[in-house]
Amino acid sequence: MKVSAICGAICAGLSTATFAHHSTAIFDMTADVEIRGTIARYEWANPHVYLWVEEVTDSGERILWEVEGGPPAILRRSGVSKDQIAVGDAIVIKGKPGRVPEKRQVLMNALIKDEATLNFGQAEAIAAIVTAEEAVPEAATSLEGTWATRLDMATVGALINPADALRTPKGLQARTDIREGRIPDNPVCSPSVLPTIYLAPDIKRIELSDAVVRISGEWDGMTRSIEMKASSHDGIAATPQGHSIGHWEGATLVVDTAQFTANPRGLGYTLPSSEHKRLVERFRLNEAGTHLIYSYVLEDPEYLVAPLVSAEMLWTYRPDLDYAPLPCDPENAVRHLR
Repeated sequence: MKVSAICGAICAGLSTATFAHHSTAIFDMTADVEIRGTIARYEWANPHVYLWVEEVTDSGERILWEVEGGPPAILRRSGVSKDQIAVGDAIVIKGKPGRVPEKRQVLMNALIKDEATLNFGQAEAIAAIVTAEEAVPEAATSLEGTWATRLDMATVGALINPADALRTPKGLQARTDIREGRIPDNPVCSPSVLPTIYLAPDIKRIELSDAVVRISGEWDGMTRSIEMKASSHDGIAATPQGHSIGHWEGATLVVDTAQFTANPRGLGYTLPSSEHKRLVERFRLNEAGTHLIYSYVLEDPEYLVAPLVSAEMLWTYRPDLDYAPLPCDPENAVRHLR
């Protein structure tokens, strides 16, 4: 699979599934535009970085462009930092223009500053993550610590768009309904969907205790609590993230999650989920302590005729990275609607 196709799948599926914000539909993905100008305003916010770039034409006209970049979590995961650019910097933007010329909108593909290309665009940041060879500074001795998700394209594709053979008749109809806009997105800044969030290429943190294991992700700053002393889901109210019970099988953390509320995009992105959704996950270290190995079994008999069984995916141990999440900004998330 080409990197460009990978990025398209991730951008369309993970971004929309977790934050329920827009796809690339407002941009003309068949056209290209290049802007040379100065940063007049800069917003490092979740779910997207935005720049406003002032361009001066040959005739002296000043034009202000609104430029959409990637999510801060993905940018940081790819090695980009907030302070690499600032208001007043002279830059070049290459990207895809908005479909309404009067809005002066651009989806960023590349940002060039001082002849250096910075991965501030979402697809380019993902491409950098996919192709990077990461060094692990030290070995982990437990699941506790800071981790950086590596992307498994086959698993991402299987979750974002399950095969027709795995869908019930209701699941097949849901695919059509979603494509034709009859099933709504989740509200802006709604909680992330499990297990989709664990495929997102961000920085994660795990905290262990005898009573509770907490797993947090930079994508939206959500912290999930896994109860280690509970034995049943009975009597627990349903929530968007469900109720998680964990236990150890040797050095493997096994997590059983049920009591999910129905969700219009609760299975990846192209399928809703019902209150019968159930998720069993496994987390363990590899022998070298360099990676966490993550896998899951996801079922929902209302939409799937058989469980989705993932491959084993790797999270890289990165104690050198800071965990620095940003909350989702509703004003930022709905900007494209205006």
